[in-house]
Amino acid sequence: MVLLSARGMPVARIAEVSSTSGDRVGGVIRDFNADGFDSLYPKCRGGRPKTFTLTERRAIKKIAKSEPTEHHLPFPTWSPTRPTEP
Repeated sequence: MVLLSARGMPVARIAEVSSTSGDRVGGVIRDFNADGFDSLYPKCRGGRPKTFTLTERRAIKKIAKSEPTEHHLPFPTWSPTRPTEP
């Protein structure tokens, strides 16, 4: 969008070839004019933040690879309905 604008293409045409709205094109160009190339990088990273630390993930993996009887649980194998039963 920025390159097309720099080459003199009107916002309406940029929106058409980019399959987006004129408002979006205008916003991208305004942000670029204000912040330069930094405006092209996402402001936030997508996705949910990590829930567990590396140490916690390793402990969970160790438990998951073990047998329930090693933890004094009354069933022989793990199943989706019993991963946390006492």
